Amino acid sequence: MRVLAVSLLVATYALEFNTSDNRYDYGEVLRLTTRFYGAQRCGPDSQNWLFKNNSVAPDCHYQDGAELGEEIDLTGGWHDAGDHIKFTLTHGFSVMALLKGFEVFPRSYPDLDSPNYDGVPNGIPDILDEVKFATDWLMKAHISRDVLISRVGGDQDHYTWLSAPAQTRAPPSLGGDPRPVYGGADGRFNSKADIAGTTAAALAQMSRFYRPFSTEYADECLRHAREIYDIAKNNQGTTPQPGGNFYGKTSFLDSLTCGAIELFRATDEHQFLTEALQWDNGQPHYWVVDWSNHWDYCRHSLATVGHMSPGWRVDASSYPTKVEDVQYTRGLAWFYDWATLRYALNAAFSAALFWDVTGRTNSELRSFAMSQLNYALGSNEYGRSFVVGYGVNHPVRPHHASAFGKDRFPTDNEEPHVYLLSGAMVGGPTRTPYYDWQNVLISPAGYEDWSNDYVGNEVTIEYNSGLVGAAAFAVGLMSDAASN
Repeated sequence: MRVLAVSLLVATYALEFNTSDNRYDYGEVLRLTTRFYGAQRCGPDSQNWLFKNNSVAPDCHYQDGAELGEEIDLTGGWHDAGDHIKFTLTHGFSVMALLKGFEVFPRSYPDLDSPNYDGVPNGIPDILDEVKFATDWLMKAHISRDVLISRVGGDQDHYTWLSAPAQTRAPPSLGGDPRPVYGGADGRFNSKADIAGTTAAALAQMSRFYRPFSTEYADECLRHAREIYDIAKNNQGTTPQPGGNFYGKTSFLDSLTCGAIELFRATDEHQFLTEALQWDNGQPHYWVVDWSNHWDYCRHSLATVGHMSPGWRVDASSYPTKVEDVQYTRGLAWFYDWATLRYALNAAFSAALFWDVTGRTNSELRSFAMSQLNYALGSNEYGRSFVVGYGVNHPVRPHHASAFGKDRFPTDNEEPHVYLLSGAMVGGPTRTPYYDWQNVLISPAGYEDWSNDYVGNEVTIEYNSGLVGAAAFAVGLMSDAASN
């Protein structure tokens, strides 16, 4: 495996950005990838467009929270991935990332539709309409001052393959109502600092960005953010996970830092800034921003108030060096051989944030961010888009039970899907094949559009979050170029 020197990277990038490159409609990419979140909506009256647009009742999971008593309502929110579990951590992280893009590139985000997808703008940017569906649920998940739910739904989702409406009608053994809740009043898996800090940050951000549209809603978000941050401070550590350990964080200081700095920016109360600087040791993380590592987003917020972290400078500068001239991922920034595009686009978005906050002078980071976005859209060795419904030879069979739509496991990997999950970015190419516990190939080296491939062809709310930010960055660049 040969790592290219930084000086050779620009030649190896999938395509370096230039203002005459008009092959991709970044505005349409931003619209589709933002709208994807509407296909992940859960609950009664969700207006989930994946089903609504196809004359199927979109409602699902009417009894989320009933396990804890009739007074607890945990309906709503986003399904996490191709299954229907709802994780507080990935809600919080995805909201944080989506709002970070809106903060830095606000002019990129249009108001084209309403939350009900009736085609009529409602005076609020569509990104905030989508995020509000998640922040509504995050506040529901805060069921009492000292309790934050960590998860709704059990491991049954991974042993059944039912669309969300069909699963709702199935028995609990197959994931039907009522679903198990973790982090309940009995203290079972109650969220600790890792989840609570992230959630507090997301709600504090929303309190800032939604205030021009509803002071009442902004105040509600801020009240919950304060109380949830107290949960984080008083319960330092990481949250134990039930069953499959799908999103177990190993750190919580990044979450505390994010919660504190976003509360400072929402309130201008200096105690929060003091605590943010206390939680952040300033050291590089030597990884990439993702659901388990929020440092880059915290540190961008710290930089906006005059505290540039030397650690973020090191990490952001390292991202272009991850682009390798290697079979199956040539031109892609490679971090880990599972959902490779998720990491590459998160790195691209972080690079764009660093480029912006440091004066927009670092052409290498700008070119890196654009190269990774263009890779996902079609500038790759496969000659295909990895975003469902966009570009050339885009995926049509993502690993997604509701999009498959037949309420059973696919009989083969190329069985057609009923619904098109437009705007979803799949995991992307891998360097090695993956086999299940029965030694059946589930993901070949490279990429194939296979329904059963949960390594390279699943989608999640977190996968799309960096992509949305990178697309907003590109829209901004194109707009700036057109006006010059």
